[in-house]
Amino acid sequence: MAEFIYSDYYLADLGDRQPLPVHQRFSEMQAYLDKVAPEGKLPGRQHIDPLEFREFMSFINLVDVEREEGDIRFRYRLVGEEQTRRAGREITGMLLKDALLPGLVPRVRSNMMKVLMTRKAVFDSFPMPHPDREFIVSQRMYYPLAGDGETIDMLLTLHGYEPDPVVKLPEP
Repeated sequence: MAEFIYSDYYLADLGDRQPLPVHQRFSEMQAYLDKVAPEGKLPGRQHIDPLEFREFMSFINLVDVEREEGDIRFRYRLVGEEQTRRAGREITGMLLKDALLPGLVPRVRSNMMKVLMTRKAVFDSFPMPHPDREFIVSQRMYYPLAGDGETIDMLLTLHGYEPDPVVKLPEP
């Protein structure tokens, strides 16, 4: 897999333990994004064909990066079906600060800002509480997208869960 970095929060959560290997789905998405990106540039939304990663679509969020008067906001443009089902509510169109529980906003925003600063994918994993739901352990990789190949204007976030509903276990 192309280079990615770990979330500062994830590394703090690990302490002295080693990170677990990342799910193959994350490296497959990175390979796809590398393939469709213009040479020497970041891929943009216009380069992505959802039919090429159909099995992942319900685990993907697209997040617009809105820049206004020196402020950066993140707005959920598309939220995958599995994401909505697991959260128990629809967050499409919502700003990050309104879509998540207040305690999670700093962590997720930090991860998204790290993508903007480093121009690299960022991995994180943590239990997410949802209103009226139990905690859900979620792994996620945030990937940068840039319509002009340079300025990151969107993030593609791919999620994974344990047990992973995409992985087909062999029949006994």
